[in-house]
Amino acid sequence: AVVSTQSTGNWRISKEHSNADHRYIRFNIEVITQKKTSKRMELNTDWELYSWLISNAKTIKELQDCTITSQEDLDSASRKLTVEIIKFWKIACPITYTAKKLKPPPWYTKEVAAAKNIVTKKKKKKKKKKK
Repeated sequence: AVVSTQSTGNWRISKEHSNADHRYIRFNIEVITQKKTSKRMELNTDWELYSWLISNAKTIKELQDCTITSQEDLDSASRKLTVEIIKFWKIACPITYTAKKLKPPPWYTKEVAAAKNIVTKKKKKKKKKKK
């Protein structure tokens, strides 16, 4: 998955004739593309689902009843249990896609951010007064 943003700049009036009573406006568009990364966030795990899947897993019930008499039996049971645990964790903890923070547009300066904060605070004050 890909996230992209655009930045427009280098605005200018073209000297090229347009055969009309106006001139062309030329500008550059820069497209910044970033690939989303995928990961599993443990905080998003549905632990109830995970617990239910583990509790009702046929393979795990079979492993509880099996007799382990050798190192090979133990290794085999361990591999089967690991596969089941990972399989159910992947179901209960879905992949989340994240993107690195995109670069803000060039017009979003410190002054614009400060003005936005002032307006936001005034809106919140006004909402509180209405209640």
